[in-house]
Amino acid sequence: MTDSITPSTANAPNTFASGSVSAICTPRDSSIRDSSAANAIPLAARTSEGRAAQGREARELRQVAHFIDHHRGELGKSEGLTRNHSSKVLAMHVEFLGGPSGGQGSPRLYLTDRNTFAVQGWKTVRANRIEIPHRLLVHARPGTCIAGLRDTGHGTFLLSGTPITDPEALEIMKIPNHETAVEVPITQEVTPDAPGPRG
Repeated sequence: MTDSITPSTANAPNTFASGSVSAICTPRDSSIRDSSAANAIPLAARTSEGRAAQGREARELRQVAHFIDHHRGELGKSEGLTRNHSSKVLAMHVEFLGGPSGGQGSPRLYLTDRNTFAVQGWKTVRANRIEIPHRLLVHARPGTCIAGLRDTGHGTFLLSGTPITDPEALEIMKIPNHETAVEVPITQEVTPDAPGPRG
């Protein structure tokens, strides 16, 4: 169906394009108006070129869609491998060092693959702070220690750190509901008679 727009002036029209419909309106400048007939053919040519370009873009989009649909399974496998690889890189691995009640009790002390301690202790009012018994520290590796301890005065320490949320680590630790775990840096034991300055 072909639509037409009646020009607001009685002179030769300007050209508007709307899909497959062309409408003509008059330019105000007389020099442009005089040459409007000469410009009609180049405009038609430009319109034809535009349609050809749209056709090429449509064909390219169909080719891309076909490629994605054809290789969807392979792309999904690749995405899954990437996602699994990222999760393995970010996962925290813990090694049990010991606890006051051996392997069956808690609180407990763990060594992580991030050169930190994972310390399991009793929950406090703060999510990043736990309470641990004095005797838990004997399970630290020789020459290492845990900094930031505050003595409660009744056989336990308060310790602040980064709450552990890694699913793999929590699965290994199997923490009971009344306890939680935090990650803290490993510091080195330096005695007053040791050579060199103390940090």
